[in-house]
Amino acid sequence: MKVKCLLLVLLCPLLISFHTGSEQVLYGSKSYSTIDSYWAQPPILKICEQSRVSDSRVRMAVEYWKRLGYQFESIIYDDQSTSCTILKPSYGEIIITIPDQNFDFKNIAMTRTVIHSLSKEILHSIIYIQDNKASKERVLEHEFGHAFGWSHSPRSYHIMNKAWENGGYSSVGLELDRYQELIQELILEGLTP
Repeated sequence: MKVKCLLLVLLCPLLISFHTGSEQVLYGSKSYSTIDSYWAQPPILKICEQSRVSDSRVRMAVEYWKRLGYQFESIIYDDQSTSCTILKPSYGEIIITIPDQNFDFKNIAMTRTVIHSLSKEILHSIIYIQDNKASKERVLEHEFGHAFGWSHSPRSYHIMNKAWENGGYSSVGLELDRYQELIQELILEGLTP
C-alpha cells in the first residue's frame, strides 16, 4: 500500500486535470474556487459546427488558459463527428455545442461534466452556449474553467465568478501549480478509507 501511495504521489505532477465543484477553500486571506475531479490527460477540444462559436473566439479562450499552463491535446473546428451529431462525447473530449432541451435559457452557457465515480477522473465535458451569446466576452473562458474542473469563485472581477456582470479576467487561484496541488490532495483523499 505504501508503494502504491508513493507511486501516485510521484506521478501526480504528470497528470493534467480539471472539473466543476461547489466547495470553497481558503487560499491566502480570500476564498477561491477548487476542483473535485481531474483529467488524466489533456482533453481534445471539438467545436461543433452548429455552435456558431467563431475560430477567433475559441483561440482567445484557449490562449487565456494556455497562459495559465493548461493544455489541449488537439483542437478540432467545425466538427461534424458523432460527438457533435448525437451529442455524445468520447472519452477525453470537451465539445462546444448549442443548448439541448434541458438547458435553462436564463443562463448564457452551461457545462456538463461526466466523472468516474471512484477515481474522480473527468471522462468528458459538454459546453452548451446560446448561439446569440457565442461571441460574448469571458463566457467561453469561464466555461473552459468548469470543463477543466474549477468551481465558481466568489471574487469580483474573477473569470470564475458565477455572475457574468461581476466577472472579469482575473485568474488568481487558478494557477497550474495550485491546480496540481489540489489534484494530489484529491487523489490522496481517494486512497484514504
